[in-house]
Amino acid sequence: MIQFSSGTTGTPKGVCLTHRNILANLAAIEKGMDLVPEDVELVGSPFFHLVPLYVGNNQLHLDTFAFIRYPLLWLESIEKHGATITAAPGFSRALILERLKRQPDKKYNLADLRLLCNGAEPISVDLMTRFMTEMGGHGLKPTAMFPVYGLAEATLAVTFPPLNQTPKIETLSRKRLQSYQQAVISQKDEEVISFVSVGVPVSGCEIRIVGEEGYVGEIQIKGENVTKGYYNCEPAPEWLATGDLGYLRDGWLYVTGRSKDIIFLHGQNYYAHDLENIACQVPGIKLGRVALWGSFDEKLGRDKVLLFLRGEAELFWQVQQHLRRVTGLEIDVMIPLKSFPKTSSGKLQRYKLGQQFAAGEFTQVSQEMAQLLEEVKVQRRQEKIAPRTFTEKLLHRVWCEELLLPPEDMGIEDTFIELGGNSLRMAFVVQKLARQYQVNLDQATWAEYPTIRELAAYLDQRSTIGVKTRTGVFKG
Repeated sequence: MIQFSSGTTGTPKGVCLTHRNILANLAAIEKGMDLVPEDVELVGSPFFHLVPLYVGNNQLHLDTFAFIRYPLLWLESIEKHGATITAAPGFSRALILERLKRQPDKKYNLADLRLLCNGAEPISVDLMTRFMTEMGGHGLKPTAMFPVYGLAEATLAVTFPPLNQTPKIETLSRKRLQSYQQAVISQKDEEVISFVSVGVPVSGCEIRIVGEEGYVGEIQIKGENVTKGYYNCEPAPEWLATGDLGYLRDGWLYVTGRSKDIIFLHGQNYYAHDLENIACQVPGIKLGRVALWGSFDEKLGRDKVLLFLRGEAELFWQVQQHLRRVTGLEIDVMIPLKSFPKTSSGKLQRYKLGQQFAAGEFTQVSQEMAQLLEEVKVQRRQEKIAPRTFTEKLLHRVWCEELLLPPEDMGIEDTFIELGGNSLRMAFVVQKLARQYQVNLDQATWAEYPTIRELAAYLDQRSTIGVKTRTGVFKG
């Protein structure tokens, strides 16, 4: 069987898998997860995983678009069907936490869930910890979090942690890691970076780290589940290079990033996903909608740091300031994007953005953004103008509720995107306006009238508010 790789750092390759590869990994997964026919899986991936057929258990499929429209459907489905195993990448857990803020009294019964597989992308320790803390109030056991590591070349699974254990987390010295690639556990109050272990090799698979013990190096694998080569390519060597970086501690694997996702600057190594996690500390920034990349500039003799972001100049300015404060890193080029290239499993393909930049595809938009950023400081000094009309107050209230902003932080000249909104949150607002206030609005119209003042004027002109809004629903 030919299974294509995700293409996270390059063109997807056809991974040639034999029946022995597949059966060996299926047996290892069954053993490592202690799967039984009574298990119920809830997944959002396409129906091509063979594990339920091998084990004989039921698998429920959650439609991706249904989840995006209503993220809490995932928790409802776990409770309704008594799911014992599920999987969720980082962006989905972040979305669920955000939606739960709006329903603090809502409770779900997640007691049946014994394994929540966490993989497919670098694991954010902060997000994982916050998610487990919140889900603990819904009956989720601390031992249910199951950080894993796998890739197409290994059929699927490479490492699993032992069952019935809480995730193993290490906090390293950021300076030693960036400067010397040393995985040194931090012993004092200093800048740190945390990683969660993805466990030990599954049955029939071996791993090793290229380089000295205690240092980060490339992860290599071999075993019965590992491919012997790619389609129309030379046979793979005995030890297959994964392109991932990590280190071993007492036999446990810690994945630190992709070898091509490192920014080299001033003799230090900055991990793109780590910088993106730091950027996500800025309100309005979410994983999967921000990317960092280093592009070597021969004139400068160093990497240019590129920031790709979905948002307006104000948001770029905030992220730039935050990264500077936290890491000392200066952003050289800021590039606005409407969408980010990703694999079918949701992995960010940073290398494609780097290729587009090298080809000059972002020259114009980056120059325009640079000009806009010069104007941001002046714009920020302008006083916020409070809503005056009935419609402005309605929109102001709904925007504040969705963006979780205090009223004083929002004026009628602000745009939804500038305030940290995005197309998904915009869809939620459109739905709320239609359902609760009988206000019919599409996102195209919103884009044409981006501020509260402009949008309110448009709606007033069409007599949308007041005619269709029932008395008592909202007091202006």
